[in-house]
Amino acid sequence: MADPFLHEDDELEKVKAWWKENGKSIIIGVGLGLAIIIGTNAWKSWKIRQAEQGSALYEQMMMQQDSNKEAFTQAAQNLMSQYGSTGYAGLAGLMLAKQAWNDGDKAAAQEKLEWVMNNAKMPSQKNIARIRLATVYLDSGNRDQAASLLAVPAEEKVGFESWYAELAGDLKHAAGDIDGARDDYTTALKDLASSSDYRDALQMKLDNVGGESVNK
Repeated sequence: MADPFLHEDDELEKVKAWWKENGKSIIIGVGLGLAIIIGTNAWKSWKIRQAEQGSALYEQMMMQQDSNKEAFTQAAQNLMSQYGSTGYAGLAGLMLAKQAWNDGDKAAAQEKLEWVMNNAKMPSQKNIARIRLATVYLDSGNRDQAASLLAVPAEEKVGFESWYAELAGDLKHAAGDIDGARDDYTTALKDLASSSDYRDALQMKLDNVGGESVNK
């Protein structure tokens, strides 16, 4: 069974870095821009309040993650339903998807990933959800659906090129296109950071289709 969460460490680092650099400015920028458009500070105040409350709930959720599954799930669902305009909602959706997958509830995992892909405010979260959902589809034998998720413009894949190339290789390998899979796995390794712990696993995929070692 394919695991859509194999890249989690690398993915979360991208989310953290992007949010650290852009999160506050996005919250403030959206709030200020809309406040100017509608000629009042009410919207800006609401956005800031949403961000603050979302942050508090996210911290609460993280505190419950390992000790109280029910409280963790409820906090995450509240973030998604009440604070969808913040970056915390997307993170909550990704975490609930992982929980569902680990519990063996593939349908629930798919539902949460679809929500993040369609509603998350951060491009990195959308990419993570899309990649994981494509892996779920591939694992279920729905290769056409998986392929459709990978058919996005190059500018939307920035920072995640390696994962898209790997999935393209997985699809071709499943379809019996060994040469195509070899090319995609080679591209994926070239695009993957040299510090990634996932390089050995990806190199094994390349070795299995007769590829050569890729050093970076």
